[in-house]
Amino acid sequence: MENVRNSGRAVEISEYKKGVVFTALSFLIWGCLPIYWKLLSPVNSLAIMFYRMIMAFVFVFIIVGIKYDLKIVFKPLKNIRTAGLFFLAGLLISVNWGLYIWMVNSDMVIQTSLGYYINPLISCLIGAIFFREKITSYKAAAFTLSAIGVTLALFDAVQSPIFALALAISFAFYGAIKKFLHENPIVSLLFETMFMLPLVVPVLLYLETHGNGAFGNASPFQYILLLLCGAVTAIPLILYGAGAIRIPMMTLGMIQYISPTLGFLMGIFIFHEEFSATSAGTFAFIWMGVAVFSYGSWKEAAIEHC
Repeated sequence: MENVRNSGRAVEISEYKKGVVFTALSFLIWGCLPIYWKLLSPVNSLAIMFYRMIMAFVFVFIIVGIKYDLKIVFKPLKNIRTAGLFFLAGLLISVNWGLYIWMVNSDMVIQTSLGYYINPLISCLIGAIFFREKITSYKAAAFTLSAIGVTLALFDAVQSPIFALALAISFAFYGAIKKFLHENPIVSLLFETMFMLPLVVPVLLYLETHGNGAFGNASPFQYILLLLCGAVTAIPLILYGAGAIRIPMMTLGMIQYISPTLGFLMGIFIFHEEFSATSAGTFAFIWMGVAVFSYGSWKEAAIEHC
């Protein structure tokens, strides 16, 4: 009996380790994406986002076609409300992707990291408003510290936090819609990108025929990068999905800060973006908010398992 228990425990630990590795890899890839998008400069950021949307659809469609029965996969779309939510999710992720790529190629990588540091706190606020989730004293303190940081950023002569907030809010609402849908992340991405194709393809064709797309502005190497946008988008999502089901939310929450931390460090040390004293104060308050938020989440998880 003891051997069976030990064997079960070993399997549980093994699955946990796999979960940590998969999730960490997903956020490492997401954290390194500024380099990828920078390599596509000076291609129009809007065109890059459209190529990303189209190639993500193609890549995910192939995976879903191999792994699932397409007749079953498309059944949820028979419900008009569900189809509408997928369409709305597609719009939000399009805004998020487009804004992110534009910010990276406009030398605002540090601001993107600020946005993704703030995102979990915005998500909690949405949870409290729309899902009636409880706001603990720790979360309230984290919100307050982050709000001070964002307010301080408003007085920064170097960079405004408006785009960072838009990045955080669009992704937080995207996450809220995903919570309503409860769909496999890969299948969900298929629907989200599919619904955007009727909007994306005509605009991309217009950009290309008027000299504002990739053709004539990109090198052969950049064409390859554009074709790989789908894989670059889907692979970390697949890793994230595989890791998230194996580890507790608290662990997942802590690992997610890998991505904005990498963005922050790259913005300063690789892309040499300006980082003022006001920016330092902003991030100090944001990091304090993140620390309080993480500690509070850890305490809540510990109480739940008692």
